[in-house]
Amino acid sequence: MDQDGVGILHIAAMQGHREIVYHFLKEKLVGKAGWEKDANGHSPMFYAKMKGFDEIENMLSEEERDEVKGRGGGCQ
Repeated sequence: MDQDGVGILHIAAMQGHREIVYHFLKEKLVGKAGWEKDANGHSPMFYAKMKGFDEIENMLSEEERDEVKGRGGGCQ
């Protein structure tokens, strides 16, 4: 996480690195801080959506939904 609150998940999502996002979600390498909004108020899912990376947006959405429901993730 840098000084602006941008983490690896933010960067991978905004640059369209599907494999990196998948790996971090599957291996549970992103803690709660990785889901938080950066200094601009944007989450990793926002960046994926803004850039048109629908598959990444869907992965992040599914993972976030599972975390909220306490299932611990469902990335496939």
